Amino acid sequence: MTSEDVVSRNGKLLPLASAQVPLFTPVLLHAFGVYESIQVSNGVPFHLNAHLRRLEHSAQYIALPLPASLTEIAGWVQVFLARQPLPDCLLRIIVTGPTATTGSTCWLRAERLPEYPPRYWTLGADAITFTAVRPLPQAKTLNTLTNYLAQRAAHQAGCHEGLLVHGGKVWEGGSSNLLVVQDDQLLTPPSSDILSGETRECVLTLAADLGILTQEMPLSLAERSRWTEAFLTSTSRHVMPLTKIDQQPVGTGRVGPVTLRLHDAFEAYFRRELRRAADA
Repeated sequence: MTSEDVVSRNGKLLPLASAQVPLFTPVLLHAFGVYESIQVSNGVPFHLNAHLRRLEHSAQYIALPLPASLTEIAGWVQVFLARQPLPDCLLRIIVTGPTATTGSTCWLRAERLPEYPPRYWTLGADAITFTAVRPLPQAKTLNTLTNYLAQRAAHQAGCHEGLLVHGGKVWEGGSSNLLVVQDDQLLTPPSSDILSGETRECVLTLAADLGILTQEMPLSLAERSRWTEAFLTSTSRHVMPLTKIDQQPVGTGRVGPVTLRLHDAFEAYFRRELRRAADA
């Protein structure tokens, strides 16, 4: 049985084919569930407890009871990672809502990490804007249709990411957070209006440590020409430069110095945290 064939259901391993929910339930009809995606390196999950706290927050936001305490779920994660064969993977934690016959269920699955062209970090990635609103941005729910459509439109256009735009403002990517440099400040949409990822939170802390002025504020699409740098953050991307939006260059169209500093700072922090977690 390969890693793609095995999952964990409330702490018990079973074949992927057994990971099913009935069709006519709130889980599928209303996307009643929450999830987290965690990078695992050499068997060690990055910021596991922080991700679990966000899972709990998302569940509470939609009044979805977790099937166990966070301590128990963390134990399930450790057992699952020890039994599946991918030391480097993307761990999916999905909690689905109750059905007529079962309570809430926590599913774990290990997937191969996404692979991105190395040029995205040397030359920068590109994106398009996509008019859409993420529902309930404060909760990481299974309702990801908006995100899927934005990313599909981007890929159809030959671009890497789709940026969600509404009300004349750019909020976030289909599967990423957006940060830009404008007037020597690092700007990013307010946490209250987006789904703030764990990588974004780390980067904002690192920016403060480096003395980089940071402000949370709506990003006006009309002022895009004032952005001198931009980058995306996410679990699998870490800090990825963004040098073109809607076929127009961001700043000079090259990877900027603030992006490079934060990229290097995050990679160093990522390695330190994994060592600390492995030694704990």
